[in-house]
Amino acid sequence: MTQAMVRLEFAEHKRCDLQDGINSSLHAEISPSVLIANGLELEDQQRRLRADRKASSQNPTDNQKAKIQMRSNALHRKLDAWVQVQILYMSAVASLHIRAQHDDSPQDKLPEDFILLLPSQLNPTTPCALLLCQIEWKLRYAQADDALNDVHQNIHLHAHLNTFKTLHIHGQ
Repeated sequence: MTQAMVRLEFAEHKRCDLQDGINSSLHAEISPSVLIANGLELEDQQRRLRADRKASSQNPTDNQKAKIQMRSNALHRKLDAWVQVQILYMSAVASLHIRAQHDDSPQDKLPEDFILLLPSQLNPTTPCALLLCQIEWKLRYAQADDALNDVHQNIHLHAHLNTFKTLHIHGQ
């Protein structure tokens, strides 16, 4: 099951709930499934920004520095907005975020190092709604399925290219 299929399933479930007059959302625009999906997207953006910052660490140009800084600023704003909604659904993380802010100096804080505190990252003693844990598990499972499918396609393509080279390209 792909991530897109899981998101569609959540959206359809939300539509059915709304038709039945059930609204379990604590935010007007962001449902629990959207919160967790956005958290996983932020996690991916953090990973890419960290890799790009590391790749450009050897004598980056001013243009490269500017692009990295703009992406960093945008990610920082997205993280701030996401945390505000996260606290609605996961009130126990508010104190954890405050504690983390006091532990870090502002100069050392890079948005790619910010700990999102998704349900799977919480200590088992930290309260979290079971629904959020289930949503994250389904999305991560789909994320893994998508990644395995990508690897499968790349291996298949590589094998096809090797076969083509063997059959059609001879010593030149």
